Amino acid sequence: MLARGYSGSRGSLDGWSTDNRLRADFNTGDLAHTLILGAEYHRFRNDLWTGAGGAAPLNPFSGYTAQTGHTVTYSDDNNRRYYQTGLYLQDEMVWNRWHVDVSARYDRIVSQQVSDTQGTSNRRSDDHISGRASLLYALDNGLSPYLSYSQAITPAMLPGADGKPLKPTTAEQVEAGLKFQPPGSSDLYSIAIYDLTQKDVATRDPNIATATYIPAGKVHSQGVELEAHHQITPQLSTIASYTWNRLRFQDTKDGTDNNTPQLTPDQMASFWARYQFPAGISVGAGVRYIGKQWADDANTARLPSVTLMDAMMRADLGVWSPTLKGAYVQVNANNIGDREYISGCYGTGNCYWGAERSVIATVGYDF
Repeated sequence: MLARGYSGSRGSLDGWSTDNRLRADFNTGDLAHTLILGAEYHRFRNDLWTGAGGAAPLNPFSGYTAQTGHTVTYSDDNNRRYYQTGLYLQDEMVWNRWHVDVSARYDRIVSQQVSDTQGTSNRRSDDHISGRASLLYALDNGLSPYLSYSQAITPAMLPGADGKPLKPTTAEQVEAGLKFQPPGSSDLYSIAIYDLTQKDVATRDPNIATATYIPAGKVHSQGVELEAHHQITPQLSTIASYTWNRLRFQDTKDGTDNNTPQLTPDQMASFWARYQFPAGISVGAGVRYIGKQWADDANTARLPSVTLMDAMMRADLGVWSPTLKGAYVQVNANNIGDREYISGCYGTGNCYWGAERSVIATVGYDF
């Protein structure tokens, strides 16, 4: 027998962000500085109504009997809000072939979870100081080895089982890599290896139908990234990338230590080609590969890999008329083969289909 159920949701969201900077360029002896002082503010609100229910189980061997008349009752009304204020100071320094970048940042994050259904309001505030430092050496032959260390914080903005917002996720990353830009060329090739640890990571609770989350401890990630930008001719350019990523839970409370988190493909790759025609017309096409991923944090079932194709076409109107300089029309088509696939799961009983073929037309203006 196959268990069945239904669910529905409707909601609205709005956000507002601003980032303002002061920049100063100066020298101290032979050392060139670019000093940046910045302040940013983000406000986000998400109103969500959800509902779910059960239906009679289905016997796949005795035929299908339609069940109609089910109406989703939106019984949960939740408002999620978060406010983030950040102050940062960054100094980019250059001395001969050495490039040094150091920065410090302060964040204050306020998260609020309001349930109109239950008449509750939960709020938490977090203060966080983080830093970043990187070192790069540029050689004459176009090779540039580098090393970097960075810290970050990400607002969780997710409710726990008690309705209270979870702690923000903090992260530390060490990265080393090599970039290569052939002299006199716009081509760029890079390879990077990284080690990333995230703390206070939240994951969806598979035992609760509504969107409830639980803390999952740490997630340790190690990986390799390859990327190549190649200008084959003045008209034809390509971008290729590949990522291998190994993720594991650590210090968990539910017995998932050393398991791989759900919704995290082990490999990803892409290739994109773009051709510029005369008269401001350009076309592009590419392929995306998404590797295998686990359907649940317990790693009991795995989703297969999938390959998707995309395409685009753009017309720069300024080439046709000087008065339209900066204006353009662009059409993007994703999953042009209309491939049917499962893109992810929140447990083995809660999976969803990937996005079907979509075609989006955009009219825009570049200032």
